[in-house]
Formats: sequence, structure tokens, C-alpha cells
Amino acid sequence: RERQRYGTNCAVCADVAEFVLMTAGEKLAAAARTWLGTPYVHNAKIRGGGVDCARLVIGAAEDAGLIARDSLDPGDYSNEWHLHRQEDVMRKIAEEYCDEVTEMACGDILLYQYGRVCSHAGIYVGGDEVIHAYVGAGAILSRTNDIIFYTRAGKHRLRHIYRFRGSM
Repeated sequence: RERQRYGTNCAVCADVAEFVLMTAGEKLAAAARTWLGTPYVHNAKIRGGGVDCARLVIGAAEDAGLIARDSLDPGDYSNEWHLHRQEDVMRKIAEEYCDEVTEMACGDILLYQYGRVCSHAGIYVGGDEVIHAYVGAGAILSRTNDIIFYTRAGKHRLRHIYRFRGSM
């Protein structure tokens, strides 16, 4: 069908044309899907080799063409920095490139609070699903209402929804 629509026998050409027609959010969600199955490795950003949640978002944004490759480096940080610090580093980075929104749309960045600050990020891919890198599980697809996104008291950990500027 795509080959006929774009007047070519080249499936790659059809994929490129389809990619061009996607919104920035759709591109980010599609890029995030290519990271699924990558093992969790703290402070890493190698598709198939290892990634943490912050670098998954950065790597997918680079792959989607939303930020220049290697232009954003959150630096090295402790795996438990959220327990000892007040500074909301993930939120500051998100606000540099994104606008905060109230309703989720495909390709939005979701920030979750574990400990004192937002310390976990994922990419909303639609259908009440989020792609994120989780310790011990790697880059996975979870439902937005998965138990891992709730506190012991039953409060949802989602604190902020961000959308890349010019995404929709």
C-alpha cells in the first residue's frame, strides 16, 4: 500500500516519506520503540548494549531528530541521587527543551517522583503505554497504571508531562 501511495517500489523510500509526515511526538515514540529490550545500565546510552531512563529519553530524542546527537549530557550521577538531593535535574533538562502540558499525547516525556525529586523518565507512546528503562528490567513497555508507578500509599508517582516544543 505505501509503495503504491508514494509511487515507488522501494520500501525504504516509503518509510522515509512516512517518517517525514509524522509529528515530532510520533517520531519520538517510534524511536523509543527501537530501544526496547536494551538492558538497564546506569549512565549508559548504547542501544542494545545498555541504557538508563534519562539517557533512553535523550537517545530516542536524538534518533528522532529532536536534538542534535551528543548535544545533551546529563553527566554522571549516583544511582541513588534522588534520595540525597533537592535539585530537580531531570525537570530542569526537560524545561530547557519542552513545554509542560496537562494531557498526555504520543511522544510526551513523563517524569516520575521516586525519593525527593523527579528521578525517573519515560516516553508516552499512546494506548496508555510508556517506554522507560527500569533497574533490573531494561528498556520496557509498561502500562501507565502499572504498580511500579505508584507509592506504597497508592499515590501515582507521575508529576510532570512535557512535550518537545513545536511537537504538535
